[in-house]
Amino acid sequence: GNWRYLRTHGTVLRRNPDGSAASILFIAEDMSNGLYDIEESDALKQLFNETESLLHFGTWRLDPTSRQLYWSDGLYDLFGYSKDEVQDKVSIEFYLSHVSPRDRDILEEHFNNAIEHRTPFEFYYTLTTAKDEKKIISTRAKPLVHENGEFEKIIGVTCDITDETL
Repeated sequence: GNWRYLRTHGTVLRRNPDGSAASILFIAEDMSNGLYDIEESDALKQLFNETESLLHFGTWRLDPTSRQLYWSDGLYDLFGYSKDEVQDKVSIEFYLSHVSPRDRDILEEHFNNAIEHRTPFEFYYTLTTAKDEKKIISTRAKPLVHENGEFEKIIGVTCDITDETL
């Protein structure tokens, strides 16, 4: 009584003299477990997004070569943007443009040190959102290096700690 999801492949093995199929081979592959894995993965992603929203944080990764940032949904929320609105603009420079002038150079130095020297960092600073809200932010970052020594990326977590600091 359970549904199964099958992927089928068919091929003609032999044809009649008029070209019509005389013998056909079909192979069916049960894809049910793979679909359940996709559903489970989607459910985990939704749970993660809800957790980011509930706890006021977002995650990001930085490509050290292009200096391009990739934001999670929680970071778009924290900065006050929709993903469609600014996804193409996201970079270190875009991120820094929201940081208070007194903290901007220090945070940029942390980013540069993480890229050049592969050093982790933690920094607290003030941020102005797209909706002109001021927030106190904590950012932690860690460079990831492959076993062969190749520098892969920097990952980070940015949290809104405004409520905890009042």
